[in-house]
Amino acid sequence: MMATTRKKHSLFLIFILAASFSQAQEKIKIKLADNYFEKYSYSEAVTIYEDLAKKNSTNVQYVSRAAECYRLTGNTLKAEEWYAKLANMENTDPSNILYYAEMLDGNKKYDDAKKYYAIYKEKNSADSRASHKLNTAKQLHMFYKDSAQYKITNLTINSENSDFGFFPFSNETFFFASNRKNRTYSRHTYNWNNQPFLDLYTVKRNADSTFASPQPIRGDVNSRYHEGPIFVDASNNTLYVTRNNYNKNKFQKSKEGVNKLKLYMVNPDGDSSKTFSDFVYNNNEYSVGHATLSKDGQRLYFVSDMPGGIGGTDIYVSIKEDGKWGAAKNLGKEINTEGNEMFPFISGDDELYFSSNGFSGLGGLDIYVANRENAEFRTPKNLGYPINSNTDDFSFYISTDKKSGYFSSNRSDGKGDDDIYSFNKKLKQVPVLIGRVTDEYNQPVSGAKIFLKDFDGNIVKEINADEKGMY
Repeated sequence: MMATTRKKHSLFLIFILAASFSQAQEKIKIKLADNYFEKYSYSEAVTIYEDLAKKNSTNVQYVSRAAECYRLTGNTLKAEEWYAKLANMENTDPSNILYYAEMLDGNKKYDDAKKYYAIYKEKNSADSRASHKLNTAKQLHMFYKDSAQYKITNLTINSENSDFGFFPFSNETFFFASNRKNRTYSRHTYNWNNQPFLDLYTVKRNADSTFASPQPIRGDVNSRYHEGPIFVDASNNTLYVTRNNYNKNKFQKSKEGVNKLKLYMVNPDGDSSKTFSDFVYNNNEYSVGHATLSKDGQRLYFVSDMPGGIGGTDIYVSIKEDGKWGAAKNLGKEINTEGNEMFPFISGDDELYFSSNGFSGLGGLDIYVANRENAEFRTPKNLGYPINSNTDDFSFYISTDKKSGYFSSNRSDGKGDDDIYSFNKKLKQVPVLIGRVTDEYNQPVSGAKIFLKDFDGNIVKEINADEKGMY
């Protein structure tokens, strides 16, 4: 009897020790995963969070962190899977419902996305994104109406990694950003996705319109951290470069320990160590970048997450006054949403092209254009398919004649992560519908009325068939 009791106590003690050991292991895993997450090492963190969440599917912290890691690294399919769990949890944060709707949007599940955008709108009616997104279903056919207007080509210079922000310096020379593996600091990788940091490259276009092999920009423009995108002011021989807060071998962080982005101006032909100058609104506590300049050089548009904005990142403008850049003005709610607006480009006739995930669209970042009238921008218009897709589309540039240009996208038919695409406007084509009206015995119906209707059921054309039923 005593032996049996001792055995039971021993088994109970082993059970307690095993449970304690298991709890200790879980705490170690949580600490490690949180450490990875706080250092933006999402690809490392997600493996641990996912493992923890599978063992404890009701733990909101594990599930939300797994979802967030996949969202931030652009894996919409896996993010959808985890946000589905969060969105349907009782008393979940409304942001989880919004993110779930966005992932559904990005995966072309528009009807399901509409359902969750509606739920989010009920919980947060002040957020304009829900209203914009709910309008997508009504406008979806409009996004495809000019689908045959452009010829889209994936550039031969794209690598298996990320390539974006194609911008001309001249008719033959172009700049772009890339994290391809043949960079000077290839041993350094970005925690976010374990890939190399971005560098700026230059490439020549040959007489036959093919491209030569891209080369890193010479001098000190490229550092061991991120550079890109770039805007070229050819008339003043100046590059506006977005890069990490790293200059003259000084790597600076915010109070929270985060290295932000800054905007620098540099002469590509000079000594960059002497000519690298800070934009006046650079700040250690927030990011500034993605510059574009008006044709007259008097208005500089840029992106920032500075305090007082409308969403995550907003577009601002600074006007040159007496040779100096004036106050930074937020472009307001006509352009900026509670989401992210970025990668602005101002054309020669003052049309503002930019990317956003806050307006009606096909999913991810879409490219929009807004006309400028009386110094203010009007309601943006979605450029539609095939410029936009259900993934991220950004870094748009259009020629002065508006017949060609470049943009970047991480759509599924690419060669790598982000790819650069060219677009060329096709000659205007006139659609022709030819048919024959017959009765139940397959005999022609002479003079039959034929109505052509638009998507809303409005009659836009009415004709009569000929004596043979042809139209």
